[in-house]
Amino acid sequence: MTIASPALNSWYYRWRRPFEAVFLPVAALLIALLIFGIFCALAGANPIAVYGSIYKAAFGSWSAWQNTLLRASPLMLTALCTALPARLGLVIIGNEGALVIGGLCAVIMGLSVGGGLPPAWGKSRWRSLPLSGAACGS
Repeated sequence: MTIASPALNSWYYRWRRPFEAVFLPVAALLIALLIFGIFCALAGANPIAVYGSIYKAAFGSWSAWQNTLLRASPLMLTALCTALPARLGLVIIGNEGALVIGGLCAVIMGLSVGGGLPPAWGKSRWRSLPLSGAACGS
């Protein structure tokens, strides 16, 4: 029976968390890329060409960067609304649903203010503003 040296144990415990914090997300990303590449190859497409076109569409120009950030910001904020309470030990579920309901209420209110809804809905638009705000906040 061998006993590990204290220096080895202290090194292991000192670097374990940072190593896991980097290795696990990178490994998950690489596995996801591998599985997606397999699906692309089964569909008859070159996975490297698919990854290149995805990169070019997302980051190929300044307007592509703006479009990527514009479309990703609601999802990043939704993730932040889940991550911050999780750091406090709270469990928050339903943020994605709140995002969808908020978008739906924004579309309904935009159509009613712009005159895109039937007249019966348009007359009550100012009364429905607090209701849509309450639905978005719940």
